[in-house]
Formats: sequence, C-alpha cells, structure tokens
Amino acid sequence: MATLLGIAGAGCASLIGERCGRAPLLLAGYLMMLGAILLLLEQPQLARFAAAALLFKYTWTFVLPFILASLAALDPSGRLMNTTNLVIGGGLAVGPAIAGRLLEASGGDFQPLLLGAAASAALSLGLILAINRRQPA
Repeated sequence: MATLLGIAGAGCASLIGERCGRAPLLLAGYLMMLGAILLLLEQPQLARFAAAALLFKYTWTFVLPFILASLAALDPSGRLMNTTNLVIGGGLAVGPAIAGRLLEASGGDFQPLLLGAAASAALSLGLILAINRRQPA
C-alpha cells in the first residue's frame, strides 16, 4: 500500500509540475512530511502508525522531484546532481546505522530520534526554500 502511495506522490508531482511555483509545493510537501514524522511520537497505535508511514511515503516521493529540480537549477553543468545522488545514496546506507546508534544511546527511546528527524526535515525545508528565493524566476 505504501508503494502505491509513493507512486501516487510521484505522479502528483509530475502532473502538477511547477504550475503553482516550486516553493509552495515544497512547503506543502515538507509540512506533510513533518506531520508524518510527528505522528510517530508517543508510541502510536497501529492506525496512527500506518497513517504516518503512508503519509511519509507519499510526501517523500512528492517532494523529492521539487528538491532535485531546485538543486539542478543551481548548476547547469550537472556536477551538483552527481554529488546529490551520491549523498542521497550515502544517506540511505548510513542513516539506519546512525539511527541505530541513537536508539542504542537513548535506551531504545524513539522520541529523541523522531525529534531529531523532524528538526533535520525542518532545517532541510529552510535551506531548500532559501535556495529557491535566490534563483531567478
């Protein structure tokens, strides 16, 4: 089910394109992503956990094309995109190890990890919106 919502998120991003501007779509996607992360706080019941997982999968695949488009606009040579893909892949490889260490250090408490994830997403939102303000329309 999450994979289907991921496909729907990417499809919506493709259909919408940049009709309403990139910044509002980034903001909407990131706010939904932050909501999904925060839904996981306080040991949610199954329904809330499922809603968080499905919402996160949808929003990640929705917002990623707009993030990549923002970064691609910074460097017409394409070198930045090569590095960006390397960083995304590295994050997918190293992220679970870091999360595991944080969970181990907190005695298995997910709250610090989730709050850190939310703070990281908020920082990422601020940075990507700053990039979009600097780009010519």
